[in-house]
This record gives sequence, C-alpha cells and structure tokens, in this order.
Amino acid sequence: MRKIPSLILSALLMGQSFAQDLYDETTVRDLKLTFHQSNYWALLDQNRQSETCIEADLEVDGVLYTQVGVRFKGNSSASVWPEEKMPFKIKMDEYVADQELYGFDTINLGNAFMDPTFCREVVTYHVLREYLPAPRANFARLWINGTYWGIYNNTEQVSGEFLAEWFDDNDGNRYKCDPVTGGGPGGGGNKATLTWLGSSQSSYYNTYQLKSDPTGTEWADLVDLCDKLNNGSITNLFDDLDDHLRIDRALWYLVGQNLFVNRDSYFESGHNYYIYNDLSEGRFSTIPWDANESFGNFGMGLSSTQLQRIPPLENYGDNNYPLITRILNPSSGMRGRASYLANYREMLEQSWDWALIGGLVTQYQTLIEPDVIADTKKLYSLQDFYNNVTQDVTIGGGGGPPGGRVSCGLKPFVENRRAYLLSLPELSSPRPEFSNIAVLPSNPTDQDTVAVTAQIQASSTTISGALLLWRAGKSGTYNESVMYDDGAHGDGAANDGVWGGIVPPQSSGTKIRWYMLAWTPSDNATHYPWQAEENPASYEVSPGTNPNGILINEFLAKNDTGALDEAGEAEDWIEIINNTAGTADISGWYLSDDMQDPSKWSFPSGTTIPSGQTIIVWADDDLGQGPLHANFKLDKGGEELALVDSDATTYRDYFDFSDQEADVSTGRLFDGADQWATFRAPTPNSSNEQSCGYRAYDQLDPFAHGLRLEGSGSPSNGGSVNIKITGANPGDSIMLYVSTSPGYLDSISLAGTILIAPNKLVFQKSLTTNSSGEALMSVPISNPSMIGRSFFAQSHLPSSSIGEQVSNALEVVICP
Repeated sequence: MRKIPSLILSALLMGQSFAQDLYDETTVRDLKLTFHQSNYWALLDQNRQSETCIEADLEVDGVLYTQVGVRFKGNSSASVWPEEKMPFKIKMDEYVADQELYGFDTINLGNAFMDPTFCREVVTYHVLREYLPAPRANFARLWINGTYWGIYNNTEQVSGEFLAEWFDDNDGNRYKCDPVTGGGPGGGGNKATLTWLGSSQSSYYNTYQLKSDPTGTEWADLVDLCDKLNNGSITNLFDDLDDHLRIDRALWYLVGQNLFVNRDSYFESGHNYYIYNDLSEGRFSTIPWDANESFGNFGMGLSSTQLQRIPPLENYGDNNYPLITRILNPSSGMRGRASYLANYREMLEQSWDWALIGGLVTQYQTLIEPDVIADTKKLYSLQDFYNNVTQDVTIGGGGGPPGGRVSCGLKPFVENRRAYLLSLPELSSPRPEFSNIAVLPSNPTDQDTVAVTAQIQASSTTISGALLLWRAGKSGTYNESVMYDDGAHGDGAANDGVWGGIVPPQSSGTKIRWYMLAWTPSDNATHYPWQAEENPASYEVSPGTNPNGILINEFLAKNDTGALDEAGEAEDWIEIINNTAGTADISGWYLSDDMQDPSKWSFPSGTTIPSGQTIIVWADDDLGQGPLHANFKLDKGGEELALVDSDATTYRDYFDFSDQEADVSTGRLFDGADQWATFRAPTPNSSNEQSCGYRAYDQLDPFAHGLRLEGSGSPSNGGSVNIKITGANPGDSIMLYVSTSPGYLDSISLAGTILIAPNKLVFQKSLTTNSSGEALMSVPISNPSMIGRSFFAQSHLPSSSIGEQVSNALEVVICP
C-alpha cells in the first residue's frame, strides 16, 4: 500500500463538530412515531403500492414534530411482510411545509434485510464516500406508539442536502434508475442501465423515475445521455460522452459496486442507483443507492466462493450494460478500461482490507449491540448478528430457494476476495509510479506555456504512454495533452524517464486542475493524484499581484453563528489588513470573486485603514445595509477572491480557496504573513495572533485531520501547559511533537499535513489514550524566561484501526 485512507475520518469529525448531525456514526437516536389512527398498520399496508403516506407525529431528542408523513418503503426489503420489521420512509414536510429534522426532509429507515450484521449498508457507504458522492448512513431506534420497533439503518436521501454537499448546483434533473412497476414502452421489465430505448422521451418513463422538480429539460437530457453512450463510434466515445457524463465518477461507481459485490445495483440486476445532472457543468454523475445486500448477499444462486471470485469485468460484453461494455472497451481509449482498473486497484489496496473494514464492523456492532439484543422484531437471530461477521449463515425470506438464502460471512468474504483479486495480473502486475512532480514555471503568468512533468517508472517493465488531463476552472471536461519523454516538452533530456505534458497559456487568476495517467505495455495504469478528477492537483495562473502591505487577512465563507453585521445578521465576511507603517486610503479599490470582473465591488470614498489595523467587508450581496457591504456572496464550495487596485488591473492580493466549513475561517497564520491556515475560532476585525494563551489552527481543509489537539487553562509561569488529544481509539499510542516554529508540509506524511517545523523540534512524547480515546498531558512551567515564547504542537497516530492520522496544530504562547 502506498497510501493510508481515512475511512473513519468523516464520522469522527462529524461527531465532534456537529452535535445535531442526523447521520453521526457515533450516535443512535430514538425516533418515536405516534399514529392516531386505530388501523394505522392496515393503512400502511394498503398504501404500499401507491406509496401514499399516512399522518403521524414524530418525537426526536425531546422535540415533537407534528403531521409527518409515513409509509413503507423498499422493494425486496418490503417482501418480509407480514413481519412487523418493515422498512419505513418518513417525510417531514408531507403535511407541514418546510418542516425538517436537523436540515433533512426525508428519513429512510432500513430493516437490514439480508444483513444479519446490520452493518453492510453503513460500512459500504462510509467507504464509498472516500471516492465519489454517496449517502451517509448510521443507526436509529424506532418506536411506534410507545413500543420499541427495533434498530434500523438510517440512510440519507439523495435529495437537497445531499446534492448541496457534493455539487455546485442542486436544481438539476435527478433520476432514480429503478423501473416502475407495470408495462408500457420501456416498461418495468427492463433494466435501468442507460441502454438506448429510442428517441421518444416516453420510452424512458417506466424505466426511470424523475425525482426532481420539472425544469423544462427533464427527460431530454437523459435521452441525450443514452444516445451518446450507446450510439456512435467506440473510438470517439469519450469525445461524444464527456460533455454528458462524468466518466471518471462513473468508473469509481462501477468499481465500488463490483468490489463490494453489490449485484443488486447496476451490476446484474440493473437498478438501484441515481444519476444527477449538475447544471454547473451540464454533466451527469452516478450515485450509489441501496447497499444492504453488498458483500455478496444478492447471490442469485451463486455460492459464497463464486461470489468472492466475481471478476472485475463482470458483464463486460453484454450490451445490456453499456457503462461497462462501452466505456471499458479497450478501443474507447486509455481513459476507459485502463483507468477503471487503476481505480479498482486503488480502492482494493486502500479500502478492501479486513483490518479497516473489520474495525468499522466492530465499532458499529459494539455501538448497537444493546439495541439488537432488545429488538424482538429483528428479521434474524441474535446469534446470526454475531456469527455472520466471521461465517456464512443461512437465513430465510426474500424469495430465495427452499431453506432460505446464504448471508456471506463478512471477514472470510473480504479476505478471500482480496486474495483472489490480488492474484489477477490486471490488479497485481507492475504499474507506473510517479515521483519528482513539477509544474514549470512554478508561478506561471498568463504569458507562460506550462509544462507538468514527472519521473514515471515501473519495476521490471517500461512505460508505454502517459496523458496529462487538465481543465481551466472548477467545472467542465478535461483536455487531453499527450506526455512525452523526448526532451521537447519541458521534460529535460530525451529518454531520461521524465515525462512532460503541456498546458497552453491561460488567463490571469485561473486555477488549472490537472492529473496524469500513465500505463505499461500491458495497460496496467496509474493516476496521479490517485483520485484523478475527484481530487486533482492544481496550480494558479498568477494574476500579477503587487503586494504593498494592504492584504486580504482572513475570510469566512459560511457564517452560521459568528460575527453579526449592522443588521444583526450572520453574513460572510472578508478582513482587509494594513500592514504598512502609515494609514492607507483604499478608496476606489475593488474586491471581486470573479477574475473576469475584477472591478465587481468598489470600496467607497473615504475608506481608510490605520497602520496595523483591519476592516471588515460583509460579502452578503446587500448594498443597502451599509457602505462596506459587497454586491456578492462567498461560495462555500470554493472560488477565487481578489483585492484589486483602483485601476481595476493591478492585483494587490489574491486567494483561491476550496470547500469551506461553517464557522471555520481561512486566514493568514500571522497577520500579513505568507502562511495561510484555517481557524475554528475566527478573529474578525482583530489580530489573527495572540499575545499569550492557546491558538488552534489547521490546514486549508479544516476537517482533513482525524485527531483534535486542544489546550486548556492559562499556560503561564508558575502554571501548566495542559493539552488534550481526542479522536483516537482507547489504548492507541500517540506521539506529541513540539517545535519552536510553524510549518506547512503537505507531501511529507501520507496521513495529512505537517503544520509545525520538524527541523526545530524541542520536545516529543509518546502518550497512550484512555478509555475515551483521549490522551492528556500537563507540563508545569517554572521558568520566567519562557514568558512570551511560542511553541507549536502537533500529534501523530502512527497506527490504529482508524488508520494513520495527524492532528491540527496548537500554538502555545507562555503568559506572564
């Protein structure tokens, strides 16, 4: 393995950061339904086919939500009728407009059909979210009219909140790829696998379900997608399809379903997924759905051994599966099958390992074990709950053969499938490795042709080709640039193993996102970065900034509970600092979040900043609320921000930021200095620094680190420095490092960014976490010469079931 994934990272951070997160994997909530109809159960059964809700009240965390809609949900999972452990859908806004539960209007409660462990769905989504958009899931206790109905999987709906998390636009067309019961053109018997059903939109009505509000473009975009996927020359497939489908994301989807042997999906059964047309780029994304039968539990008569040996190219050649047969056809180009197998190898090596998956299963089963024991309506026995982790169990139901169906034991399934896959040449033969990555010149202007270069080699074989894929801006398709080792593409000498690809000059202020793909003569391929389009590398075309001490010092792109403007509203804000010796008059200067319009908002006449002081501009698109309210808002999904001189041409400062988190600001670690960081305690209109005490800071992705490092009390002479590390497992061994300087090294550790200077370490200590997964340390201070000195601490978890982790950093300034 070349990298350590952060499989449990998102759950840990969600649990620590959002006390009311409906999908926190460390929390099991009680959902208490009260039906006032005496025949409510008969009504629920009566409405199964029509999917009509009936009214109920819902209590969660002591809050009563009246008039919610409730119905049974699911297809095969609802076949357990007349068992009482039916799956439920709760619609918060069915009768009360805009009613939500912690920001969500739909609750999906699964009954763990075909899963005695209760863990398959939660584990699968947890892992897949590392690679592509996928729902969150956890567990909930359901109560009906005062009776405990049992423990349920609680899975996020693929709708508004989900789309807002993953996409820049959530108003596009969204289809559930699940045939509608009944006949008709393209009727219910068809697989919803994006085959060509003809040019008539009505031919698709019974095979796909439109789940979004009408936009005027519904169905036409789906027909176009199927046309481009199925028709035309295979050699031109990517040219035809790239504008309609995020192909790289579709490959990750196919990898996940095949690796997890979730055959009740696009593979085999041909349904149970969503596609969403993101209007910000006009392309569809594939989204997984319904994972309770992953890990081989949709066997259709196959044995556990046969399921463990499902090949990576299952159903290739079958025209009923064009995503597989068309895209993975070698004639479609290296971005098809070679990229698919490269992605497959990454997910296999990083995530399909019992040390990781087993750690999740143990965590989840420990959490819900008391609720499973108390669940008298569960579909399978308590012994099955325990046994199915390590062995196959025979279970009844689901229309299987006489005697029931087999639920594959998780541990042997993962271990045996991993061994099988790693025995295949396409997943184990030598492949390209990238090193010495460079962008030349390192700070390009709009006049520069840029060469992206890398040393590419593979043990015991050669490199037969490489591509540089790049695009300008946040969205859209990637351009292909062939890479060469010929000495003519910024790659040094010919045939020296350094390959180079060219990006032509781009506009000032543009962010270029790029990744590379290289392959051997046997088409074993690798991406750099390994997530390709999901997490590309980037560089920025210099806007020609002319720093003069007037700088953007800090900003907050999602202000939920922080500083208030004159109207008492929590709005986005931008802090400007004067780092010069005298008062600065910036009347007529500009702020902009659009480099094509650098004069978007102008500072009013008379705007001055005293030396060493700051001002706040509210980015709320509300000019009527005051002179320092800009006519734009900051995009929490990431964008550009520039401070421009009065000539509307000279850039005084510029910053390009990615996804932002609520109430976490991005700013300079020291006022006016070069290093940027994120702060969970923003400092609007005041210094980012402090004269004494503790200050936590983190890398530019504030939630990329799994451990949290915090200080408490007053670190003063005669007192103590008190440090607490959280986020680990009980009994983990954690290293704490202390340096006299900060740093920012994102290519040293595989687990995260090093935020202290490793060459200036003055202290290190091994700590063992307590039963709560916390490590505590207290260091007395009894030296007056320490007053005013700064120290920078960061912790490192080398090995654990949650993977290798590092923490945020903590500055400690000794107080008098």
